[in-house]
Amino acid sequence: ERLLEQAVPADDPAWLPLLREQANLAVTRGDHEGARDRFERAVVIVAGAGDRAESGRLASELGFLDYQEGNFAAARDRFEEALGSLEDALGSDHPDVATVLNDLAVTEKRLGNLDRALTLHERGLELDERILGADHPHTGDRLQNICRLLVALDRPDGAVAACDRALEIHELSYRASMPDITHQGRRLLTDPDLRADVREGLVIHVQRFGPLFRLHVGFRPLVPGGGQVACNLLVVWIAAARAGVD
Repeated sequence: ERLLEQAVPADDPAWLPLLREQANLAVTRGDHEGARDRFERAVVIVAGAGDRAESGRLASELGFLDYQEGNFAAARDRFEEALGSLEDALGSDHPDVATVLNDLAVTEKRLGNLDRALTLHERGLELDERILGADHPHTGDRLQNICRLLVALDRPDGAVAACDRALEIHELSYRASMPDITHQGRRLLTDPDLRADVREGLVIHVQRFGPLFRLHVGFRPLVPGGGQVACNLLVVWIAAARAGVD
């Protein structure tokens, strides 16, 4: 840092890698104030250079800090700014755009705007399928998010379809041998409050996703994201069964 101070002015783009490194280190330490200070210094430098793509990435980083601090309205504004900058600079079919769409959708969900969150995730799903492929794990993660939203919106038929497809993607991606079903699955299957027909349907679904997991203290799934798929599928199937959806 001292060498840079001696060699280049404070608004030179040569500062950007160091500022980013310092900001990311501050985030890992939980020092949001320090991270924000360095990201905002970077924002000034990037604005002077006219780099719209980097402006969008920095807006997204600041949005992440706002989100972590529980300031969801501010986070939404940052992510909207990031989305606009990235689309202007990179076009609509870029992985960075898909990432910000996810962040914005998650934030809208926290603000209670479920319909908008669903629209954003569906747009992100189209990008993921086009950029990464229909069977990529990130596509499966996006489908999980859509599944949760459809459950919250009381649309169990669509939720079942989204969750089933997410599960198929994870089965393709993580087909390692992981025997036994989850502890949560076992508990639900023995829940006396569940109707017999719901329990029978759960058996079928648990048998389907069971090979992805092993019984583990504390329910720590070995498949990244797989635990949420499993839990979502159980919750969705219960909702669907109670709504009369096969």
